[in-house]
Amino acid sequence: MRTAALPKWHCVLIWVAVLMVILPAQGQHSGVSEAGQAVGTGNRLHRQQASHSQKNVSLPLSSHECVVEDGKSEHRVCIFKNIVLWEGQLLYVANGDLVLPDIDINWLEPTRLNIQVMQQADLLPAWSGSQIEDVALALLGHQVNAGNYYHVFIETLPTWHNVLCKYLDLCNYDEGSQVQLWLLEERGEHLTGLAAHLPALNPLYSCLSPTPPRHIKEHTNYGKVVLFKKAIAGMGPDVRAFHQWRPRFFDHFVASPAESMRSWRHRLAQCLAVPFDTAVASQTPVRVTIVNRSYKAGRHLLNAGEVQARILQKWAHSVVQVVDLQGLDLHHQIALFQQTSILIWTHGAAMADLLFLPQGAAAIELIPWPHAEQAHEWAQSIAADFDLHVQVAWTRLTDVSHLHYHTEVLFKDPTWQALTDEERLLFLEKATCPGKSNTPLHALCRNHWMHYLVSYVQPWEPLEQLLDAAHSFVQNPSFPAVSVVT
Repeated sequence: MRTAALPKWHCVLIWVAVLMVILPAQGQHSGVSEAGQAVGTGNRLHRQQASHSQKNVSLPLSSHECVVEDGKSEHRVCIFKNIVLWEGQLLYVANGDLVLPDIDINWLEPTRLNIQVMQQADLLPAWSGSQIEDVALALLGHQVNAGNYYHVFIETLPTWHNVLCKYLDLCNYDEGSQVQLWLLEERGEHLTGLAAHLPALNPLYSCLSPTPPRHIKEHTNYGKVVLFKKAIAGMGPDVRAFHQWRPRFFDHFVASPAESMRSWRHRLAQCLAVPFDTAVASQTPVRVTIVNRSYKAGRHLLNAGEVQARILQKWAHSVVQVVDLQGLDLHHQIALFQQTSILIWTHGAAMADLLFLPQGAAAIELIPWPHAEQAHEWAQSIAADFDLHVQVAWTRLTDVSHLHYHTEVLFKDPTWQALTDEERLLFLEKATCPGKSNTPLHALCRNHWMHYLVSYVQPWEPLEQLLDAAHSFVQNPSFPAVSVVT
């Protein structure tokens, strides 16, 4: 079938229309000035100019140097130059065959840096004319337990600080730093409305980078080329993390040097403009802070008011307060902990704020799990790794009758309803979780029911013993502090 040819004047009109669309578009793109500099950011944005004969974008070859290389992927730290992010995927532009070294980015579970090699001759035609964002310096990091205040604050951020300090000599707070934090943990594709962090963590991220963290798969990164002029990835052999029930950690890593962790605390103090790292605990009066969780949050201390009254009866001139950290911004939390002589709290994310306790303070952790027979060393690891001049103690609930289950929620759980009568009685009367230890049922009971659907009453006698030891330490601090357990 033949089609009729268009008159010449029609062709002229069509070409004029096309040129009117194309020419303005080449100079107009969101947030970019005529000089190609991004408006309101520290990154340089520009476009690859495409011609009729040009098929591929021209980008420099990537390169890398591994500054830690002992043959172990979990220890390897490499510095990359000119790597690319396209459509949520990191790419290494090469000219010839190349096998990149494996780099682990997660100390808790083996997780490798996902970066693919692309030949320079095979660069995508789709990149021609694309907006290119230049990032001067990036830390490519994986947040372990990204939704948990404790794990990000006390493990991820100090570890990132150690990497920046040890391998790039960036040890101090710099409000004009070029460093950007790019997140790698798996969260899906084309992420929108991404909450890369908890609100309370916002000021802490700013101590490493003046710009908010970005995830490589945020939807705003798609449809353009992100060129990392320089990027560092990896953890190194020394990691500021702790997990007493995960052998991988102790088999592969050691604690970050105390000097590095002291510099992290100093960096925070500089960044937040609060000299908590040089504060000294009040001896007169002794200030006791009881951090209590809300009933809805679980692990609520039901007799917190009674404990407060008994302490005031014991030390008439002390100052004792019961507080819930939920809703308090970071600066209010720092002020609270900085003025605390003796801290009492239930095991949970609040122990991250031990970092803000003054020298010569004491901390008492309450463990509401009768079957937690192992030494609970999370808080002790914080005091040791950060070289805190703080005495840490803990006491474990031993009487199941002091547990109070949130049955108004628990009894509606379909998993609970599917249990046998015997399994329910064992849990309610002996706090014994159903199922074998490595089953999803047992994990649900241990990690959810026992964490978020239980409150408790703390017996006074074991707590009083720890309070006496804490009071003695505050009045006559000696270092290193000795842990106390009942």
